[in-house]
Amino acid sequence: MHPILQKLAGGDRRSIGCANEVAEEILADSDLFAIVLEGILHDDPIIRMRAADAVEKASSKRPGLLQPHKRMLFGEIAAIRQQEVRWHLSL
Repeated sequence: MHPILQKLAGGDRRSIGCANEVAEEILADSDLFAIVLEGILHDDPIIRMRAADAVEKASSKRPGLLQPHKRMLFGEIAAIRQQEVRWHLSL
């Protein structure tokens, strides 16, 4: 697992963990965006939720980050049923 995704692991769904920190790291290095976006497809629901949160926060400041990933967003990621992921992606 990539170190940026390891920052999103652990705890429970009541906590955002290090999602804010990861969002800031994405803004500092846009290459991380694709890695965190892939985290939304992770097997661990905590990582999925926090990755969605970090993606939402980073893309709200830099919407252009989403453009190259439209197919994935409207395909695999849109099919995720986890409510916390859906909340973040709708924003």
